[in-house]
Amino acid sequence: MKILLQNKRHGTLRVEDSPQPRCGANDVLVKIAHSVISPGTERSTVQAAKASLVGKAKQRPDLVKKVLQAARTRGLAETYRMVKGRLDAWDPLGYSASGVVQEVGRNVHGLSVGDRVACGGVGYAIHGEVARIPANLCARVPDGLPLDVAALTTIASIAMQGVRQADLRVGEVAIVVGLGLVGQMTARILVASGVRVLCVDLNEKAVKLAKSQGLKVFNGDEKKQLLDAMMQATHGQGADGILICAATKSSEPVVEGAEWCRQKGTIVVVGAVGMDLPREPFYLKEINFKLSCSYGPGRYDATYEEGGLDYPYAYVRWTERRNMESVLMLAAEGRLVFEDLITHRFDFADVDSAYKLLDGGGWSCAICLDYGNRPVAVREAPAVEVVEGRVHMGLIGAGSYVQDVLLPILASYADLELTALATGSGFTAPGVASRFGIGAVLGSSDDLLNTEEVEAVLVGTRHGSHARFSEAVLSHGKHLFVEKPLALTWAQLETVETAWRSAGRVAMVGFNRSHAPLTEAVLRRMGDSIKLVQIRVNAGQLPDDHWLHDLESGGGRLLGEGCHFVDLALRLLGGQPQEVSCMGAPVPGRPVQSWDDFVINLKTDHGGVASISYSGGGGLGLAKESIEIFGGGVSAVIDDFRKLTFYEDGKSKVTTGTQDKGQNRQMQRFIRGCQGEDLEGRERDFERAIQTTRVCLAAVECMRGAAVET
Repeated sequence: MKILLQNKRHGTLRVEDSPQPRCGANDVLVKIAHSVISPGTERSTVQAAKASLVGKAKQRPDLVKKVLQAARTRGLAETYRMVKGRLDAWDPLGYSASGVVQEVGRNVHGLSVGDRVACGGVGYAIHGEVARIPANLCARVPDGLPLDVAALTTIASIAMQGVRQADLRVGEVAIVVGLGLVGQMTARILVASGVRVLCVDLNEKAVKLAKSQGLKVFNGDEKKQLLDAMMQATHGQGADGILICAATKSSEPVVEGAEWCRQKGTIVVVGAVGMDLPREPFYLKEINFKLSCSYGPGRYDATYEEGGLDYPYAYVRWTERRNMESVLMLAAEGRLVFEDLITHRFDFADVDSAYKLLDGGGWSCAICLDYGNRPVAVREAPAVEVVEGRVHMGLIGAGSYVQDVLLPILASYADLELTALATGSGFTAPGVASRFGIGAVLGSSDDLLNTEEVEAVLVGTRHGSHARFSEAVLSHGKHLFVEKPLALTWAQLETVETAWRSAGRVAMVGFNRSHAPLTEAVLRRMGDSIKLVQIRVNAGQLPDDHWLHDLESGGGRLLGEGCHFVDLALRLLGGQPQEVSCMGAPVPGRPVQSWDDFVINLKTDHGGVASISYSGGGGLGLAKESIEIFGGGVSAVIDDFRKLTFYEDGKSKVTTGTQDKGQNRQMQRFIRGCQGEDLEGRERDFERAIQTTRVCLAAVECMRGAAVET
């Protein structure tokens, strides 16, 4: 299949052959018939990508702040690789489309193969021949409504949500400021709701289009006439509602809106405008000031959009999907007319011309891409070519950590060939393969596992799928490297352990800190004398809706991140874990497993003890990780894997260097293991990974109140 991608560094667009995405349990697979380019949104996206690094920094100072913080904690070299990787990525464009359902996920109800649907969502309703759409971002198109009109539904839902936020009643007066695509739709929805509407825009073509639908419209030079019409319509009281649909850095539209608004009236900001506002008019009039969030409730909520969890109808009447359904219903009944908003049409094969229209600065309202009725070309799995004498590795998943950290390391090895890549969406795979010299992009993990030339597989997906893919890799007789954690449940762990013991293959988990140079320096100096390990982790805060907090996909911070430090403690102490206890700081409304702050205490059969204090609520500036090791008259402190200090007989010895958390050494050992070297060492590593996972699962049970011994 073909898909439109944009490079983040220089804004270049290209149509790429891509594997067809796989349909998830909460998704539908849609053969796209039409997708819509929204000039305002997509022009700004394209222009942002084309900006220089300085320009990008000015546009996104929030990201600059994150980069500076990363430089302080990760170091300049790793931060540079991370930023370079982000900028070199190719992302899909588009967010409003329509088509026909090809496949339905097992958890999806109410949609069937062959249904005509409108679909939305950045990264979902893309400009491409086939799209994987979460079911809550799909709505069935009523019979008789053309699919090109239905492709406008997502954008119309933005307008619909703005109207709902304004909460205007029949006969009230509204002013719509800005008559781009969303503004045109907003005015028409208001009219269909029985609201009397006045509109204003600077562009004569936008004004003419709105007037063609019988709207009262004023251009930028007619604000006095607008004011007169508004005062006449409201008997001098001012407008009941002002809906700001403009796109400008200026705050003037909102400031003027406050002048036009009646006392206790409502202003809703639907577009992207400046917000440097005077207090006085809002205070004196007690104006109800609101911002409208995208398509409606559910937007930016992963449990709704990706997890398929709907909001109760009685309590959240108008969700994203229900807004989409209402737009489609009104359009099908003829109460909303959108056909004339499509001012330009292009075949998808001529998509470059569509974006040249945006670059040219000419006015357009909606640009419709037509995919025709031609069958989607199924991308044949490319032949996998291999070079003798190397380990041939395939990758399942290519998230940010894999791209930023692991792939730059792996791509530098002369004795390793990156043979094949399979990702969930397929959108990112071609760009990643090109950057790192990966030989082939395959359509699915099954294709990769069934490729005989692939000897070893790196699993770099989200946590919830690690165990499933690990079992599959081992069952196919291939060596396994899986990012942490190994498993999120006892049952998952048992499945992977059974597969490993019967496979006779090398397996490693990405517990890289146990392979760090400073960790090994401590073991060389202190060895079996280590009796106490104290680890403090200042991990930093995560948003409540971060995927790591999701128990299905992330598993929570203890299982998902705390496991790193349990493995490190067991590596330093040696022996088998014998006793585990854990206490956590409760987070209201969140299950135990997703708490951010906890302390794990463990004891091994060698008599060593460890305490791990993990905090997700600490402040920036304090080093992220500190490890203190005691035994045999010697103490050692590892500071953020940059600095190691030994203390003995009143003296200290300090070693400093660049941060090295062991990823390179661990990967080298994995490759050598695949070549048959030091198999006993690799077996010990995976046995410890199993014990680490048991300790973490036991710690979660302990936080729930269970008494646990491993």
